[in-house]
Amino acid sequence: MNGYEHGWTAIGSAFGVSGKQARKWRQQGAPILLLGEKPVTRIDDLWRWLLEHRAEAGEQPDTEGLSAAEAKKVVGEDGARALLAAVLAKG
Repeated sequence: MNGYEHGWTAIGSAFGVSGKQARKWRQQGAPILLLGEKPVTRIDDLWRWLLEHRAEAGEQPDTEGLSAAEAKKVVGEDGARALLAAVLAKG
């Protein structure tokens, strides 16, 4: 299943955070599904969700109409960390 992450630790690691934070994101409405007890997410969907939450915090560069992959390029590595910090600060 290309583009997917399975398990809390793997999902968190894909975004540089802990599995515990990935669980919090799910509680906040992130697109993380449970197959039985195992969480699964599509990386692009989770990126979109994170970008939307950053936009709500008023801290997003213009990524309107961009795919998640293109948005990641705009945000970049430092921006990705800032995006995660914004999400973490919200909740």
